[in-house]
Amino acid sequence: MVLNVNGAARLLDVSQDTIYRLARNSVIPGRKVGSQWRFSKAVLLAWLGDEASVQSSPSSDDVGSTRAVDSFDGGRRLHNAKRLGETESHGN
Repeated sequence: MVLNVNGAARLLDVSQDTIYRLARNSVIPGRKVGSQWRFSKAVLLAWLGDEASVQSSPSSDDVGSTRAVDSFDGGRRLHNAKRLGETESHGN
C-alpha cells in the first residue's frame, strides 16, 4: 500500500512536519513523486521494526555481528530523527 505524508504520519504517530523532515534527511524510506512524497507502508513498518530492535539489548551471539552494528546505527538514526523533528522547520 502506498501512503502519502498524512498516511505516513498517522502510521508512525508523528506530525506531517516530522515526516517531511525525516524524508528530506533520508531518515525514513520514501520517494518524491513530482512535488509530493510517497511511502510504502510495508517498508515503513519494516523500518520501524528495525528501529524497535534497538530498544532491546543485543545477545552475546549478536555482539560484534553485522546485525548488532545495524541495530546500533538504527538507534542513532532514530535518535537523530527525533532531534530533527524537534528542531527543523517545515519545507517542501
